[in-house]
Amino acid sequence: MDNDILEIIKNVLANPKRVKGDEGEVETHSINDLLKAAEYLRKQEQADEKGLGVTFKKLRPDGSID
Repeated sequence: MDNDILEIIKNVLANPKRVKGDEGEVETHSINDLLKAAEYLRKQEQADEKGLGVTFKKLRPDGSID
């Protein structure tokens, strides 16, 4: 998903957020909004994964972990 997010961000950055006609005004997406969107998408992908982020480990008396 990291590559997908990078592609989405690149596409969004390549296009303006808003363009006005005769005045020639252009507004782009803020970096903060793009970072928030990337974080949201990453969290959505993690929530869809099996196990919901919970990992079980077996502890042994010798201190090793399986």
